[in-house]
Amino acid sequence: MVCNLLKVFKKATNVVSGSKYPTSNLYFHEMWSVKEVFDKEISSQNPIIASMVTEMKTKFEKYWKISYLSNCIPVILDPRFKFGFVEFRLNKAFGETAGVHIDKVDKAIRNLYNGYSSEMGKSSNSAAQEGEITSSGKVHSWSDWSQHMSYRSNQVTGELDRYYRADLFPCDDDSFDILHWWKMHAPKYPILASMARDVLAVTASTVAAKSSSAQVEESSLTIGLGYQATLSKL
Repeated sequence: MVCNLLKVFKKATNVVSGSKYPTSNLYFHEMWSVKEVFDKEISSQNPIIASMVTEMKTKFEKYWKISYLSNCIPVILDPRFKFGFVEFRLNKAFGETAGVHIDKVDKAIRNLYNGYSSEMGKSSNSAAQEGEITSSGKVHSWSDWSQHMSYRSNQVTGELDRYYRADLFPCDDDSFDILHWWKMHAPKYPILASMARDVLAVTASTVAAKSSSAQVEESSLTIGLGYQATLSKL
C-alpha cells in the first residue's frame, strides 16, 4: 500500500527533473496528481496510511498555497490548457474561495503580459527615434509616435484575449512540442511568445541528489521558477 502511494512521487520526480524538455509547464499537473492521491488515501481504511497521508497533506497544502500562482503561469502558456484549465483546477482546489485565487492568477498573467508589451513597445519606439525617411528624403519627427500606435493597435490590444479564444491544441497528441508551437506562432503572438521563451526556459524544480552505485539515496524537489520573485511583486 505504501509503494502504491509513493509511485506518484516517483513519477512526479522523474517528470519535473527532466533535462531534455521544458518542465515548468508540467509541474502543476504532477503536483495535482499528488494532491489527488492525498485526497483519496486520507480516508483509507488502513489507520497507518490515513495517519501518514494526513500529515503529508498538511505540508502539501502549505506549499501549494505558496506556489500555485507561479505554477499556473506556465500552464496558461501551454496552448493545450490556457487559462480555462487553471480556472477549472483552482475551483476544485479552493472551493468557495476559488474566485480570489483565480483573480490573483488573472492579475498576475496580465501584469506580466503588460510588462512585456511595454518593453517591446519601447524597443519598437527606439528603432524609430531617428525618424522615418520618406520617398522625398524628408524625415517625419512624429514617426516614432505612428509606429508606437501601430504597434499598440496590432499587437498589444487583445493579443492575450485572442490567444485565450483560439482553439486548444489537442491534449492527446503525444508528439506535442511546446517550444516548437511557440516558435511557429510567434508572428501571431509576439508578446506571448517572448513571455513563453523566458518562462519555459526555467526549470520547474532543482533536484539535489547523491548517487551511489546507480542508487539515489537522497532527492528533494524545490520550486525553482525564476520569475516567482517577479510575480510576488505584482
